[in-house]
Order: sequence, then C-alpha cells, then structure tokens
Amino acid sequence: MKNADVFVIAGEASGDLHASSLINGLKKLSPGISVEAIGGNRLSDAGANLLFNYSEVNFVGFAEIAANIKAIRKKISETIKYIVTNQPKIVLLTDFPGFNLKIAKEIRKNYKGKIIYYITPQVWAWHKSRVKQIRQYIDKCLVIFPFEKKFFENEGIDASYVGHPLLKPVDDFLEGREKKTNPMPVVTLMPGSRVQEVRRIMPVLSKTACELIDKYKCSVNLLCSENIPDGVFEEFSIHPSVNRISSASNYETIYNSDFVVTKFGTSTLECALLGTPFCAVYKAGNINYMLGRMMIRTDFVALVNIILEKEVVKEFIQKDFTKENLIGEFLNVMNDDKYRNIMLSEFFLLRNYFYDVAVEKTAPQIISEFLNN
Repeated sequence: MKNADVFVIAGEASGDLHASSLINGLKKLSPGISVEAIGGNRLSDAGANLLFNYSEVNFVGFAEIAANIKAIRKKISETIKYIVTNQPKIVLLTDFPGFNLKIAKEIRKNYKGKIIYYITPQVWAWHKSRVKQIRQYIDKCLVIFPFEKKFFENEGIDASYVGHPLLKPVDDFLEGREKKTNPMPVVTLMPGSRVQEVRRIMPVLSKTACELIDKYKCSVNLLCSENIPDGVFEEFSIHPSVNRISSASNYETIYNSDFVVTKFGTSTLECALLGTPFCAVYKAGNINYMLGRMMIRTDFVALVNIILEKEVVKEFIQKDFTKENLIGEFLNVMNDDKYRNIMLSEFFLLRNYFYDVAVEKTAPQIISEFLNN
C-alpha cells in the first residue's frame, strides 16, 4: 500500500469537524488521494484511516495534561515515528497547538514533506511565544480570521486567509429557513465537548435550568456532545423536564432558541452567525485559571468580543459564573428589546466582517496545489 498523501492531526471535536470538511473538499479536487489521521468519527467518515482516536490525547488545562503526561508522550512518540517512517506528502495540523507544535518540531529534521497548519494557534490572543515555533517548523499557515494573515506575515510567516469553516455550513443551513414561533421561552445550554469541562460547568447550568423551568416557565434544552458518555450527565441533578439533544442537531437547536448559554469556543461564533442571543461561560481549575490569565493578551475571551473589540456578549468566568448572573442575562435579553436588538445588530456586523475580505484560494485548493507540485 502506498504512503498516505495527507496525514491529518485533529485533537478535538471542532478540529475533527473542520478537518473532515477540508478533506471532503480536497477529494473533489484530487480524487483518489489517501488520507490517514489522528482524529474522530468525522474524519473517519471522510475516508481517513485513523492511527488512533483523538480522545487518547485530548486533555484540557495544565493539571489534566500533567496527570496524563505519560500517555500523551507515548502518543506523541508513536505519531512522530509513524510520520518519519511513512513520509506522507503533507502533514496537516489542525488547531490543538500543544500537541501539534510538539509534533512539528520533532519531525522537522527527518520529514521531507510539507507541514501545513490549518486553524492556527491564537497566538495573537495568548501564548505569543509559539510564533517562533510556527516560523521555524511550519511551511504554510491557512488562517480563518482575516486579521491573522497580516499578523503572521508581519512575523515572517507564510499565511493565507481561507475563510472561516463555519460560514458555508451556517449559510447553507439558514437558506430559506425561518425561526419557529415558541409558545414559551426556549433556552439552550451548551456545556462543551470535553468531560473535564462538562463536570465543572454542569453544576451551575443544572441549577440555572431548574430556575428557568420552575420560575420562568421556560423550555430548556441541553446539547450533549457525542464525545461525552451518557453517564457523565447522570452525575448531576438535571431537571426531568430538560430536553437532552444530540449536538448533531446543534444548528437547529441554537437557531430556534431565544437564548443560549455556551462555554467559550467555536460555539460562540455559531450562535452569533445563527443570530441567537447568548452569553459565554467558563470555569477552570484555580491553577489553570491563574496561569491562563497570566498569558492572555486580549481584553476578552469570547471570539465575538475579540473580533469586534468590545463587549457584545457577556462573559461569565470563574466566580462570575453563577446562576444569578445567567438568569439576569436571560431576563435582559428577553425583556429589553433595545438590549437584544443591539446584540443582534453586532452579530450582523460580525458576519460582514468575514465576507468583506476576499478569499483568493480555499484551503482544499491550496493543499491540492502542494500535492501536485
């Protein structure tokens, strides 16, 4: 069997999703290419042969990584050996910088192909020390925010803006669609796709759901990631009226909600592009939080706020992540038309922000060119 044309590394759910979409697009341009990967179900469905599932290296925060460092190092060693031995034409790194930059550094001397980074580390927000690593080890960066192209080029790094991977699926979903009329307020809770995150976030969300249902007569949805075993949610006193919905239906659920509470990450951008008011939350271990605050270089954490450079949506982190604050923000959105409409108008500006910058070549087009050169 011939060596793989592309070896993909996606270490989490969003990376698995976006990398699989890229591979599907690449196969239309270069039929017959072979793909191997570290990833999940979506990359597998896209035809990639998995070296192992990303769940084996997917840990959050300094404490969790330290506790699992032996297992992570073993997988890093296996991955390096596999790439150097098999010499795929392209190694495509997708997000997941702690793991991926380590791989890039270790294979650089003995790997003859191209290392391409898709969805680059957010070094403009935190951990700028990684810029030097990207300059040394990465041949090409495929960036998803317009401002990133100039940022990386100013650092002497070859970068192309390829558009955000959420734009097309969201636009396809929205085409010809109208929101449902809800007989009662609908609130959706999105606790994340990692077990450690869910266990920290769910206690507050469970209490909030009870009050929303019992006091405010809301219909409450809980979006459950396919990466979270059912037993994890059974650890919490979830109101029996909460609707547990698979994250496979996240667009439909978010779009037809009046308000969403979501952890930080890609889901904040999904809510904004779908035009649903929301607030962003997070709770980390104390050590992780203190170390994270020392490295962050932006005033905000939610992508919407970072891109628009102002507080468009509320961010509730650590001690501010309380039932009272979530209920208060829900009431602001539901009862204050001006407040809600300002938020929605900012979401419209966010959409325009992405479309105002032309995409000269898509990610599949660029990778196809590398394969054919």
